[in-house]
Amino acid sequence: MAEASLLDTFIRYGLPAILGSTVIAALVKLWQERRAARRDLIADWRENLVPLLDKPISLGEPKAKYPFMRHKSYASLRQHLKPDLVERPRSTTSPSRF
Repeated sequence: MAEASLLDTFIRYGLPAILGSTVIAALVKLWQERRAARRDLIADWRENLVPLLDKPISLGEPKAKYPFMRHKSYASLRQHLKPDLVERPRSTTSPSRF
């Protein structure tokens, strides 16, 4: 009888605690991985795009006026920008308005 009681107690209290902590640990690990990936993206943007921001060049109409717009890192940044910020460099006639 005591053995069944001990097993019932473990199933009722011990098992949920073990399973719950495993789920929480998995969620925390996922959150940390996503945060690290986001941190790496931001570091990449700062390293590759910021030096190119104030160097407009004339390439003709179909090509981008700003070198940062042709960089591969800009593609990952563009999805996080407001639509008007994405269109502004394309529509300006003077680099000083950007």
